[in-house]
Amino acid sequence: MTATSRILALAALLYSFPAISADNTWVTIAETDGGKWQIKSGSLEFTSNKSNVAIAVVIGRTISKKQQIDLYKWYVTAPDCKAGMGQLVSLSLQGEFKFENDFVEDGGNIASAVAEIICGAAKMQIEASEKKGI
Repeated sequence: MTATSRILALAALLYSFPAISADNTWVTIAETDGGKWQIKSGSLEFTSNKSNVAIAVVIGRTISKKQQIDLYKWYVTAPDCKAGMGQLVSLSLQGEFKFENDFVEDGGNIASAVAEIICGAAKMQIEASEKKGI
């Protein structure tokens, strides 16, 4: 499976589960010797940041090899998604800024993998909604 087809498959899985999904599935985006990075299925939402820029947000978690679990909201701005590079922003679940990481499409780092999934799922949802209506 190519990197692009893997990203599209994971984005489809993330997008396909409704936000109120009873099974609370977590999708593993990346795994290293240090741990796992996962996104909660159905958690994709669209809103804007404090600068009033459109963003796509998901609930994520990291699980260390020692089983420490840290929860986040991760987001990418619409302009960064379109550009294929920018910042993956990590927030607390209450929306407080924690940190940000650079990403580039096919960049090979964890931030790039997470951002590609968020942007891919957002694109799929936008395209699906554009097909609706008269």
